[in-house]
Amino acid sequence: MAAPAVPGKENIILGFLDFLARHARWAMPSGLAIGILLPDLAAALKPILSPSVVLILLASMLRVSPSSIGAAFGRLPMLGFAWIWALLAVPFITLAIGAALGLPRDLHDALTVSSAAPPLLFGAMFAAVVGLDAGLALVTVLGGTMIAALTIPLVAALAGLNLGDVTTGEFLLRSVGIIAGTAMAAYLVRRVLGEARLQANAKILEGIGVLLMIVFAVAVMDGIAAIAFAEPWRLAAYVLAAFALNLGLQIGSALIFWHKGIRTAGTMAVATGFRNNALLIAILPPPTPPEILLFIAAAQFPIYIVPSLAWKLYTRAAKG
Repeated sequence: MAAPAVPGKENIILGFLDFLARHARWAMPSGLAIGILLPDLAAALKPILSPSVVLILLASMLRVSPSSIGAAFGRLPMLGFAWIWALLAVPFITLAIGAALGLPRDLHDALTVSSAAPPLLFGAMFAAVVGLDAGLALVTVLGGTMIAALTIPLVAALAGLNLGDVTTGEFLLRSVGIIAGTAMAAYLVRRVLGEARLQANAKILEGIGVLLMIVFAVAVMDGIAAIAFAEPWRLAAYVLAAFALNLGLQIGSALIFWHKGIRTAGTMAVATGFRNNALLIAILPPPTPPEILLFIAAAQFPIYIVPSLAWKLYTRAAKG
């Protein structure tokens, strides 16, 4: 009797990536648990935080078709309003709400700065995974990332936040460089593989994006276990505040863009509601205020957990 065929390593890897894409709802939060339960692994992976962000952006660019990106640029007036809303209006609304609630100064400042952070780069990939307008999400995220370099110092100055000398020009150049370099890499890959092959392997690209998000989550959890033991109540307050901010941003964005259709509203909720708090480390001069560092870690919880809880709402919005 002939021995059964053993799947090759390539098929196993592709099958694993396809599995991650199809079960992203439950796979993504696993990174948080792994990072907390295996602190040594989190510390070991911390050096690849920045490369993983670039690779997530590359996977997103390859997953989104050029035609959908072109269609998004045809909606520049709406995009301009979205950037003003997300990067200027939201921080001052957050500032006013925090003052009205009488929040402690450290939490108040952390919430305000976080609400001014640029959109999460994974937003476009997540939009693709759940079936929303990935092209619109990608343009919103990339434009917001560059604009945030200009708006964060303005928000900080008007809000009276002492963040030191924010290197706006340097961060803007770095953002443009990363985006331009990644776009060039995506163009070259697309030329070599062809658009048809990329679209045929869309689930594989989504699986790569989910895997990178898991790796990022593990790495960014470095030190969280120690904080949880040292200051459990403070960490809990920051996590609750991060959930409130995330949900408030998404609901607010969805309502504002509701008149554009449910799919657009859902897309803008994802593209502007999830914020790249980790990127604040690159923006703010050292040493980063401890309350900001703690909130950056706390903000990862809603980023990974809210999509799992609200998955059906996203997929329903994708269907219009």
